[in-house]
Amino acid sequence: MPIITPFGSLISLNDQLIALAHDIDELRVNGRPRNVDLRTAPVLEAWTSGGLVAPCLLGAVIGHPLLGSRPHIHTSQLIAMDADLGWARTWSRFYRLGELSGIPRSN
Repeated sequence: MPIITPFGSLISLNDQLIALAHDIDELRVNGRPRNVDLRTAPVLEAWTSGGLVAPCLLGAVIGHPLLGSRPHIHTSQLIAMDADLGWARTWSRFYRLGELSGIPRSN
């Protein structure tokens, strides 16, 4: 099975993360976005804050550095995985994948 990512491809994900890191560095150094970035940005009217549902993994964890071992957790956002090779990368860390649950996924 190929590497699966909800970001289209690993190339696309890499490009998006590089752009994000560049923007964060600009904010850290200058305290605001560059004028050119704001001039070309779309306008968002009647806005409010909200939340997004992001893909993650559910399961029992063994040896998590913060959670220890627990029968039920959800990971941070899933970034990439290869179930055949037995690994997943979430926003915060890699996981080794054990047995797949027989419980159907909820959508």
